[in-house]
Amino acid sequence: MELVTDPNLFDIRRKIITRDHKLIAAFTLFFGAFVGRAILAAGGAGVALGVAVGVRLLIMVSWVFVPAKEDKNKTISAPSDSKASSFSPPVSTV
Repeated sequence: MELVTDPNLFDIRRKIITRDHKLIAAFTLFFGAFVGRAILAAGGAGVALGVAVGVRLLIMVSWVFVPAKEDKNKTISAPSDSKASSFSPPVSTV
């Protein structure tokens, strides 16, 4: 994380996406550590593990809603003859 070496670290008037992402990542890392410790102290290891599993399941389900990347170079071509498109299993000569 090269946040402290960023020359525009304290230039808060400009929107610098890479710097902002680094700040958000650092903040959420520490926030997650404090929340995790609070859950562990309040409910024990089983509850903390259950919450972690629940968060992972939410992340997994959220990937369903991410759209697929479009391939701009993709071309669809028709097969040249009908035999090339049909599947025939290999013949054993043994």
